Amino acid sequence: VVATTGNVSARPIPMNAQAARNLPTSACVSVTGSVRRSSIVPLRRSSAHEPIVAAGAAEDTDIAFVPVRGCHTRGIMSDVVVRLDEDIDKITEIFKTYYAAHPFVCVSDKPVYMKQVVNTNYCFLSLQKVGRKLLITAVIDNLTKGASGQAVQNMNLMFGLDEMEGLRLKANYF
Repeated sequence: VVATTGNVSARPIPMNAQAARNLPTSACVSVTGSVRRSSIVPLRRSSAHEPIVAAGAAEDTDIAFVPVRGCHTRGIMSDVVVRLDEDIDKITEIFKTYYAAHPFVCVSDKPVYMKQVVNTNYCFLSLQKVGRKLLITAVIDNLTKGASGQAVQNMNLMFGLDEMEGLRLKANYF
């Protein structure tokens, strides 16, 4: 899993705790044009993710999570690669059927881009397959689809309103 998130902070990203302690406040600089990858984080050691991974795995699964910080101000793009024997048409149909009842999830037949979801409550998914390797790409606006959009969506459901009320936002991309 490789997840790239925007950098909403103007502070530089220290390489370790000691560097962070020694960083003067005046050292705030722009990270425009920069991308930084963190170390691989094994999800198997994270108790929060173990039940999710175990539930969907037919065999012992070893997942590595690689967080990446990009130079964009908002949005998260996650890429997941899995081995699968089924053909892409069958996999795409399974995804489209599953997400058909989810109004904020769109399974695209084309590659997805972060700008398609910025300022929206949508999650766009893209599936690509080469040999036995399936690439699943998901993009969201972490500032809208994140906690704030989810709060409005949950409130709508709790009060019996249309789930999409107040969340039919248009992306900057269009």
